[in-house]
Parts: sequence; structure tokens; C-alpha cells
Amino acid sequence: MHLHFSFSRTVQAHSLRVPFPVLWNPHLGAHAVAAEVTLKRTAPGLGWVVPAETLFSVDLAPGIEGCAAGTLTLELFDSGVHSAPDWTSLHAAYWTRSSLFGRALAQQMFIAPAYPWNIAEVSRTLGEDIRTVQMRLFREAYSFTSTLRRCRMLRVLLSTLSKDAPSPKLPATALAGSAQQMDSLFEAVHQTRLSTIERSRLPTAHDIGIKSPVVPGTGFA
Repeated sequence: MHLHFSFSRTVQAHSLRVPFPVLWNPHLGAHAVAAEVTLKRTAPGLGWVVPAETLFSVDLAPGIEGCAAGTLTLELFDSGVHSAPDWTSLHAAYWTRSSLFGRALAQQMFIAPAYPWNIAEVSRTLGEDIRTVQMRLFREAYSFTSTLRRCRMLRVLLSTLSKDAPSPKLPATALAGSAQQMDSLFEAVHQTRLSTIERSRLPTAHDIGIKSPVVPGTGFA
């Protein structure tokens, strides 16, 4: 999934944690990407590779070109919003004891953010009782409720950052309702307001059907 973005003003987003690997490629402007671990670079002076479930933050500022632009690639994730989780892969992740079930659950919540998730249905589908599933998540430092909220917020944030990310069309009760409440929620968690990002977003060449040049050393347009 490749998300092209371009902003006319300074934009920041902190405390991001995506359940899929992220490749952040800067094209124009100043990009600062910091994480809880040392990040690999795609090439000297170019993009950053952020491992799945790594806490990171980004700060973007326009350069002499008048904008901050780049591409955010979610590896191992196809574009689109799925209507239902992949129960087969989730079941396999739970019963394979060496697997990280919490990460697998987060990935499915990210894939199908609008699905009416509840732990009773997940436990029933896995053939396990609720308490045992909760304890498995706890041992892996996950919470069912907070993981679902995080993944839904991420999908909303990505669709605000780039027109390439489809809107998750969440139920009205999934997150805070009004635009003001959403702004307050995202500011508290990610130190950014959705309305600020929307006002700062510029059309990209990708938006108007112009193919962007490949950034040397990245292999991505």
C-alpha cells in the first residue's frame, strides 16, 4: 500500500504504532522520523524502515519548494478496507504458540477497522474462553479494546494524510463523534489535529494522474 502525501505547512504525528512494516520515503522538504529503536535507512540520506509495532513519530516541514512531500508504504498490506477479518489466519496465529497473537489480532483489526469487533466473538471463533484469550493478549502486552481503538485511529489518520488511503467508514460509536471531539482525541494521542492536516494537504502528482519519478535507491515511486 503506497500513500503519497504533500503538505504546505508543518505537520507532525507522534506515538504512531502500525501493525505492519512501514517504509517512509521523503521526496521534498524536511522529514524527521524518530523511533524507540534505531531505524534502518533504505540508502544513505534517504528513507526509513520502521518495523511492525514499533513506536515512532514524524515531523514534516516544507522546504524551499514550498511543501513537504513523500511516500509512506505499508509493506505486506494490500490497499483497501476489508469488511471482515481473516478468521483462518487469526485462528492459526492463536494456536501456534510461537506466534505473536497480539500482533496478528492488531493486523486484522487494521485490515477490517469497521468490523463490529468484540472479544466474545473472537474467543468463540478461536474455540477458547474469553479470560484465556485476554490473558494471552496481556502476556504479549496487548489489550483488546486499546488495540482496536489504536488501529481505527490509525486508519482515520492515514486517510487524512493521503487520498490514497480509503476512508475506513467507521460506525458512529467507534470513535469520538464530532469534528471537534476527533481533533481533541487525536491531539491527545498523536499531538496533531485532523483538521490541521486536512488544511495543510496539497494535491499530489498521484492525485491528478501524473506518475511520480522513482526516488533513487528506494525502488518506489
